[in-house]
Amino acid sequence: MSKDISSVRIVRLNCLLAQWGLRRRGCPIPTGILIGEVGYGGETKKEEASIRLLQRDIRFFKDHFSLEIVYDRRLKGYVLQ
Repeated sequence: MSKDISSVRIVRLNCLLAQWGLRRRGCPIPTGILIGEVGYGGETKKEEASIRLLQRDIRFFKDHFSLEIVYDRRLKGYVLQ
């Protein structure tokens, strides 16, 4: 796989960070909101594919920027700690 990042992914990553920036630290953002607001979903993608794409981008942040992002099962959302 190429190490280059597409411009589409850069926009998604930026929007993802913006969503966390709009909320208080430690406040979970439901997966459905992230998928809808950031642009992972849409009518052309199945929900499972959108969730996997979101998870890959979260893994990217964890691996490259050492961000602590966890999934809150109770609230079904991701938390930037």
